[in-house]
Amino acid sequence: MKKSYIVVVIVLILVIVVSILFINTQNKEKIENNGPKELLYEITYTGIDCLTPRVVLYSDNTYEYYNNYSVDGNVEYNTGTYDYDLNKIIESANNSEELLSYYTINDSKNSTRYIVEQDNVELNEFLNTINARLNTCIEYNN
Repeated sequence: MKKSYIVVVIVLILVIVVSILFINTQNKEKIENNGPKELLYEITYTGIDCLTPRVVLYSDNTYEYYNNYSVDGNVEYNTGTYDYDLNKIIESANNSEELLSYYTINDSKNSTRYIVEQDNVELNEFLNTINARLNTCIEYNN
């Protein structure tokens, strides 16, 4: 009887220790994921003779879509979150500046510039998910 009681106590202690270790690991991951927001990419469009909107993507899966000017001359932007594998877009980049109309993706981490064709399926799919249209001129709000 005493042996079974000791085994039960040891098992309970082990369960408590493992639970504490698991909770600490989960808290550490949450802290690491909530680190400082870093700029990842900036997406612009080239191919028309005007200032075009741009999208700025951050490491916390948020974005800023700069799409018009206010009366006082400040650039206005919308914000939101995205859930898209941006590597699909980067891997499909053409990197040919001979294109007349193209998107440019500037990678802030390694200072790389990617050229992406205007009809790139992955990029257009992503832009549609965040309701961003870059191949137009920035509008001025009155």
